[in-house]
Amino acid sequence: MSKYQEKLDEFASKVLNTIEEGTAPWQKPWDAGKLFELPKNHITGKEYRGANLLTTLSSGYNDPRWLSYNQAIELGGHVRKNENGTAGFFFSPTRLEKELDEKGKPVLDGSGKAALTEIDKPVFNTFTIFNGSQIKGLEKYNESTPSWEPEEKAENILAASGVKIVESQLDEAFYRPKTHTIETPAKAQFHSKSKYYSAMFHELAHATKNESMLGREAEYSSDAGKAKEELRAEISAWMICSQIGIGYEPKAIENNENYVAVWLSALDKKDRAYELGKAMNDAEQISEYILGLDPEKIIQQTKNKGVDNTQKVEKKQPQLQHQNRIYLNVPYKERQQAKKLGARWDVKEKSWFYTDPSTADDFSKWGLSHEKGTKQDGAYQIKGTLEGEDSSAEFV
Repeated sequence: MSKYQEKLDEFASKVLNTIEEGTAPWQKPWDAGKLFELPKNHITGKEYRGANLLTTLSSGYNDPRWLSYNQAIELGGHVRKNENGTAGFFFSPTRLEKELDEKGKPVLDGSGKAALTEIDKPVFNTFTIFNGSQIKGLEKYNESTPSWEPEEKAENILAASGVKIVESQLDEAFYRPKTHTIETPAKAQFHSKSKYYSAMFHELAHATKNESMLGREAEYSSDAGKAKEELRAEISAWMICSQIGIGYEPKAIENNENYVAVWLSALDKKDRAYELGKAMNDAEQISEYILGLDPEKIIQQTKNKGVDNTQKVEKKQPQLQHQNRIYLNVPYKERQQAKKLGARWDVKEKSWFYTDPSTADDFSKWGLSHEKGTKQDGAYQIKGTLEGEDSSAEFV
C-alpha cells in the first residue's frame, strides 16, 4: 500500500469516527456572534478545500491558520517540540514531463531549456502542515466578530434567493421541489434565531437543486440518496450560518444519527473516503453560491470591477481570469468529457479551463471554479517534493 493510500485511509477513519460519534463540526452548535474562518494557508491566504478542508476541520483546532514546517521558519517561528503534523492531500489528473522528439531527445524551448508538456497521468501525494497554535513565535489568533447585523444579512440572503418561505401549521421545515418553496412553522415557534436560520439555510441548500439556482444533481429515490443529500444540506447550513455569525444548531440529534447511520451503511468501506470528499466539495459549492446571493456582496464586487452596481450578476456568468482563461468546476470523473469539448488542464492552478467565450454554453454545466490565484499566491508546478505546499486539489 502506498504512503498516500495509508494517509488517506487514516484520514477517512478519523473523520468517519467523528461523524459516527456526532462530533463533526456540522454536528455541533456554533455560538451566535462568532465568525467561522475557513482553514487556510497562513502565508498564501489560500483556503483549503475538499479532503484538505475536512482533515483540517477534524483536527480540533480553532485557529484557521496552517503552515508547513519550512513556512513557519520563514516567518521567524518554529514548530513546538513533540507536535504532530496533519496530513494534507494532493491530486492532479495530469502532470508535466519533458517533451521528447521522434528520436526520444528532449525538445528545447525558446530559452534553451527542456520544454515541458502536459500528459494525462495522475499524481497522488501528501504533505504535512501544522496549525498556528502549534507554532511558537506566531501571533495569537483572535476570533473575528461580524461587522454587520447577522439577522439582517441572513434575511437579505433568503430574500435574494427567490425561494418563497411559507409559514404553515406543520411541525418541521421542509423544501417542496414542485413549487420551489420552503414551508416552515411560524418563526416564533423556534426556540432561538440560530435554530430558525439553521433550518432555513438547510432547506435553502436543498433548493439549490432547482434549475434556477445551481441545478445540481441530487438523488432522492433511495435511502442512501436521501442520506447523501441530507449530509450536504447540513454541512452547507453550518458553513453558511457560522460565516454569517447568526449561530448554528444542527438538526435534531435523532435525525442526525439516522441519516449518518443510513449513509454509512449504504456505502462500501472503500468508498466512504471518496464520498466524504465529494460531499464536502458539493457543500462548499452550495454554501459559496448561497453566500454569494448577499446583495451587499454583489454590489461590492461590481464596484471593485468598475461595473454599475445596480447590475445583477447572472448565475454562471463567464468571468475571464488571467491570460483570458475561464476556469471550471469539473468533477474528476467528467474530465474526459470536458477535454473532448476543448477544455484544458491548468497544472499550476489545478483546474480545467477554456478560453473562447463563444463556447460558454458547451461548458455551462460545470459553472465557474472559485477564483484562482497567481503563482505568488501559492500556485505551483508539479515537480519534486510537494511537502509543505498548499493544495486545494480535487479529492479522490
